[in-house]
Amino acid sequence: MDTNRIKEIHQKTAFPNSISVQQALLQVWNECEQQHIQERDRLRSENERLKNLVVALSRYHGDMEKLRDRLILEWPKVQGFRNRYALDKIAMKSCDRKLAGEALEALEKGGE
Repeated sequence: MDTNRIKEIHQKTAFPNSISVQQALLQVWNECEQQHIQERDRLRSENERLKNLVVALSRYHGDMEKLRDRLILEWPKVQGFRNRYALDKIAMKSCDRKLAGEALEALEKGGE
């Protein structure tokens, strides 16, 4: 609602110069303005919440990229530990420590 609409309604009333009509129109104007203010504030709040979410998601994405890069760099070490663990289990089961030792040496040289 704008001032032109208020004036239009005011002129269509039976008593446009009546104080009660003017007060009623002022009240309608104020209520409409309050609704606009509340909606504006709600939208600003929602906008701020969404901005914060975007920032948080950007940080999360950056952290995930760093984690992925680190995993790519560390994966050969992890595989080596897994292979050593498996060889240790084999050595314990078979009691053939010499065979397990040779396999560990080969693994350290780059073989699997």
